[in-house]
Amino acid sequence: MVEFRILVVGSMGSGKTTLATRLAGQLGVACHHMDAYFFTGADWSHRTAEQLAALVAERIGGARQWVVDGNSLLPGVAAQLWPAATHVVWLDVAAAVALWRLLWRSVWRVATRAELFGVAGLRETLWNHFTANGVFVPWFAQRRKLAKRIPELRDEFVRPDAVFYHVRSARDLENVVRELVRLRDREYCVNTQ
Repeated sequence: MVEFRILVVGSMGSGKTTLATRLAGQLGVACHHMDAYFFTGADWSHRTAEQLAALVAERIGGARQWVVDGNSLLPGVAAQLWPAATHVVWLDVAAAVALWRLLWRSVWRVATRAELFGVAGLRETLWNHFTANGVFVPWFAQRRKLAKRIPELRDEFVRPDAVFYHVRSARDLENVVRELVRLRDREYCVNTQ
């Protein structure tokens, strides 16, 4: 049986959650959103690195199949997820694309007052988009950091038998999805004959 432990990483607005949800649905595996594990309160309070690592160990550790979206850069989390992953998808879309998506997502969240990540009362506001801990101010630094850190994590943690996808376009993305679905279908056909 093909085991899918897929880690989806990339900057804010790159499409991590959308892709993870899509893959989990098409492959029939559990989907875990790191933001839902990280944030704990309506005031944007969050777990410490140690608390998050413990929660990841409890909810994901040892599972045979999963899709996780989130950058998983914290040492205790990275050391669990990156070596376990059978596939890593780095969504490295153009800055203009990610920024446009981020803008529209933020407008929608503010306009609808959508609660985020299953945390009661956690909502984006116009104000928190432009603070140092908000969305747009840290986005630029995050992109630069990820461009350096993701290849380091790949080199440090990704198993030799794992597949690493560096996705830069919609075409790349669709190729990755098709490849993973074909892998699932090929395995299904072999096991049912």
